[in-house]
Amino acid sequence: SMRISNLPPPMDEPPGKLLLIDDDTRLLTEMQTVLQRAGHMVQVSHNPLNSAQLLPLAEVALVDYNMPGVNGEATVEWLREVSVRKGYNLSFYLHTSDGQAAPRFKTLGFDGVILKGGPLDSLPTQVARVLNMHRRSWKR
Repeated sequence: SMRISNLPPPMDEPPGKLLLIDDDTRLLTEMQTVLQRAGHMVQVSHNPLNSAQLLPLAEVALVDYNMPGVNGEATVEWLREVSVRKGYNLSFYLHTSDGQAAPRFKTLGFDGVILKGGPLDSLPTQVARVLNMHRRSWKR
């Protein structure tokens, strides 16, 4: 099912390194606070063009899809290209409240989706699930 939040949280998933990209600085700060409280290391960027230098510090990037003046598809394509070229092991997750974009996450170039707009206290559970999937998919 697409709604990652419906899945049970993985038990004791170790904290992760996250990159949050969103033009909503208030939401970024709230998300960062909630996720840091849950033990994660969290980098934030409200400008996707400045976020490439933060890629090596992350396992998973949550990218807002609808940012003014920014093409979400082109952004994730470029960030993925940079991370592949530099050999970073990163998963890119679409973070959106857009019901049209969410089911199309794969077509849009994302590895998965976390729906926006739910209670922020459910975010750590969703992120634990995402980290778990990420770590299994990158196991060599």
